[in-house]
Amino acid sequence: MGKKAKKLVVEIEVGGDHGDGNVEVVKKSKGVEVIIRDFDNATLDEKNRKRLIPATRNWGSDVSV
Repeated sequence: MGKKAKKLVVEIEVGGDHGDGNVEVVKKSKGVEVIIRDFDNATLDEKNRKRLIPATRNWGSDVSV
């Protein structure tokens, strides 16, 4: 019985009040999942017009950049 490998997840939130958040994935190893939540490109929730839904980009753990 082998050990189960831990899944490494990196979550990054950018943007906000001033709209100056810029982030780019330059290099990513397999086995690491990267999630970027971009509030500069957010949309309003249809049900709760005061809640922002950030644009989300996801690079799965099986992808190498």
